[in-house]
Amino acid sequence: NPAFHPWGGQKILDVDPSVFALLRTSLNGEMLTLCLTNVTNCTKEISINANKLPQPLSSANEMLTGAQYANIDGALKLNIEPYQVLWLQIT
Repeated sequence: NPAFHPWGGQKILDVDPSVFALLRTSLNGEMLTLCLTNVTNCTKEISINANKLPQPLSSANEMLTGAQYANIDGALKLNIEPYQVLWLQIT
């Protein structure tokens, strides 16, 4: 994934106190991957405002499982299980 290039951009997003969110960007700025880690032993329901992302968000595809998440009313809404890690390809 080009967004994981060592010289690619990265930005920490404030989405929830219990979830570490890191937005990775490819060198050319065209590919975004949102890395989410639930650092608690509780399932968390989170909503990520699409305006926090540097490009329009229509959907996100989880890179490990293939799960798809849609932009609903300007936000990406999802549940993240205890200690779960999600790598979301932003499209």
